[in-house]
Amino acid sequence: MRENADFTKRSVFGKLTWDISDSAILKISGDHYYADKGSPGPIGQLTPEANKRDRAIGFKADLEHSLRDGIFYKLSGYKRDTTLRFRNPQGPYPVDDTHKADAMGTEIQVHVLQNTSIPLIGGVSFRQDDIASTALGDLGRETYSAYIQQELSRDFGSNALRLSRVSAFPAVRWDHYSDFEAGTSPKLGLLASFGQLHVVTVKANMGRSYRAPSMNDLYWPPDPFAFGNPDLQPERAKNGDVGLFFHTSELPSHLSSIRLGATYFRNSFRDRIQWTPDGDGKWSPQNLSKALSVGLETEIQAGISFWNVPDLVSVTANHTFLKAEDMLERQLIYRPKHSLGYAIRVGTDRIWGQVQGLYRSRVYYTVQNTKWLDPFMNYDFQLGVERRLRDNTSAGIIFEVRNIFDTEYQHVADYPLPGREWSIRTSIGLGGE
Repeated sequence: MRENADFTKRSVFGKLTWDISDSAILKISGDHYYADKGSPGPIGQLTPEANKRDRAIGFKADLEHSLRDGIFYKLSGYKRDTTLRFRNPQGPYPVDDTHKADAMGTEIQVHVLQNTSIPLIGGVSFRQDDIASTALGDLGRETYSAYIQQELSRDFGSNALRLSRVSAFPAVRWDHYSDFEAGTSPKLGLLASFGQLHVVTVKANMGRSYRAPSMNDLYWPPDPFAFGNPDLQPERAKNGDVGLFFHTSELPSHLSSIRLGATYFRNSFRDRIQWTPDGDGKWSPQNLSKALSVGLETEIQAGISFWNVPDLVSVTANHTFLKAEDMLERQLIYRPKHSLGYAIRVGTDRIWGQVQGLYRSRVYYTVQNTKWLDPFMNYDFQLGVERRLRDNTSAGIIFEVRNIFDTEYQHVADYPLPGREWSIRTSIGLGGE
């Protein structure tokens, strides 16, 4: 067991919605987060006196205004300030660093032709990032973006294929960074629906993407766990997927809903940004010259009704097969070939219980695929109760047990995760005009 793994945290969130007029809505939200954590370090390199303190304050405002039928805009603004302080009095070189990261931005999004078969969305945004760090100095970035997307749809009557609707979604995004070259990301989505009672939907997407390294990728402050890499290059990718989905309205008496789906995807990368541990176990992002991810996602959702209560029992399950390899056909680190999750929920909106399970197959944690973490299965349980106090006021409580069977497992090598945990959360909802 590692010492110095204790932590204290608190968070507060608030949201206000104001109907300014029949055509305008203003939403304002704010949050505060604080955490004081011990930083025990990895097994073999323990830091029993190290400490991290995180503080974040955020604010966001959204104005939605309908100008006339089929035309409206959304204006957003936000600001978020974070502070990370790391102290380790041990060793020949004690550390006491403070890293402040501030972000602010604005975006305007316009929707036109909304009541037609060719709705159009366009927008522009600006973001300013600033860093003040005792370890890295003062750094900054400005990002300008613009995007446009349109839906082109056509409905069909009776035909031999039972084709009911076809839609295309062409889109393009442009991003300009003050510290990197600009990039363009085009995309095309296609959708076709067949049938009325038994509905089969085919979805496909293809496109290219451009992603500049984030400020955390470049300038994460050095600590016993990680450090940034200012020499990173932008990541470029070609993306594609095709999926087949089925749902039906003709069901047995107790089965209220069912949905099945499968999606095949293929993504090829150039200069992929991947966080990788070095020989000392410290993580930093690196560019992979080439990488390829191919896989298949399957899912099922079902609802069962009893005693005239719709979806009294709901079941969801999903499985992902992933083959993510570098140019030497080695599986990328911490990318499991098989992931399986499920949830069984019983109850109503007022009282409910839920069991969740997660399985993850073997993952490699060395680039050479010579070392790995064993597969694990983990289970969680939740019990929730909500009660309406007045017409527009409600209160809720959720009791949760994580890792029910106290399983020993790791997501990251040499960083054991906690055993069984339990928590109680409360909430109060206020509504009105």
